[in-house]
Amino acid sequence: MKFSMLALATTLLTASASPATRLVQIKDKKFQDASGADLVMKGPNIVMKGPPYLPAVAGDAPCDDSLGVDPLTGEKGTCSTFNQADVDNIKAQGWNMIRLGVVWAGAQPTDGDSLDAAFLERLHAILDLADANGLYVILDNHGDMVSSAGCGNGLPMWFAQEAAPDLIGKPITTGLPYSLVSSINVKNVGGYDTEGCGSDGAKWAEHAGDPNYNLLNECCLAMNSPNPAGLGYTKINQKIMDYMVQDGQGRDKFI
Repeated sequence: MKFSMLALATTLLTASASPATRLVQIKDKKFQDASGADLVMKGPNIVMKGPPYLPAVAGDAPCDDSLGVDPLTGEKGTCSTFNQADVDNIKAQGWNMIRLGVVWAGAQPTDGDSLDAAFLERLHAILDLADANGLYVILDNHGDMVSSAGCGNGLPMWFAQEAAPDLIGKPITTGLPYSLVSSINVKNVGGYDTEGCGSDGAKWAEHAGDPNYNLLNECCLAMNSPNPAGLGYTKINQKIMDYMVQDGQGRDKFI
């Protein structure tokens, strides 16, 4: 499979028809609107770090993450909706934009030549709602600590399996030279031994290869909530990043 992330960005930016042109350009390191006036954009993050990776445009209650309760389901956790009430709340704060997390793992959960239809449907609905209310949208190719296979978020499992098949579901370790830096050695990340994980291969093997490994494996869950830097410097995540940025099949699929 070869799918261009540039094509993905283009698809997202042109996904909804705009009733009014709000051209944004960059000049002298500043955003400017269609008239050439300097534009200051401010607003909240709208990011889901697990399935379905984008909130549904549904419901009539605004999200309040401070409560830790989803207004649609009443269950604890990140809000799963983004609706007119959220937009009204955003505009009432004097804000004019949202930073919308677009996660590759959600857009392309399997290796193929197309994007996930359900993901695109949710995306289009959010863009249409924002557009109808005059909100700017900054599309954020979001990722935290690289990949779900390495207890992070962003790159899909199938990509990690291509990049580092020998490290999937194995105890996470830090290699040289990063292991010499205490602050980024994964052994010093809070929670590394909380569940008795450490070098316990059986615990790390639980849910190995699952696209949601980062959300299901107890060793990952013990560490990844605060997005610690140490996860990004592990052998598996470094190998995945090398595969992504160095010339070859991985870079071709990413770019």
